[in-house]
Amino acid sequence: QPDFAKAYYNKAVCYALQGQAKSAVENLEQAIKLNPSYRGEAKTDPDFEAIVEDKRFRQLFRGNGNGTNGKSPTPTRVRMKAQVAE
Repeated sequence: QPDFAKAYYNKAVCYALQGQAKSAVENLEQAIKLNPSYRGEAKTDPDFEAIVEDKRFRQLFRGNGNGTNGKSPTPTRVRMKAQVAE
């Protein structure tokens, strides 16, 4: 059900805040499958800062037609911290 996408995304955030990258990525992948807009949201969500360097997390953003030629747009701590300060 499409309504479950938000639940998976929120679970991913909870796991990320606890530093549990594997569980965070698994739930985020499911959220993105159900609602692809979560890919863009996760890219800049400061709640994922604790796992932003995790390879599995970064792979979620590869080759998704965003003009990066398959290279990860790599969410950065600087970008996330800037958004928190806003």
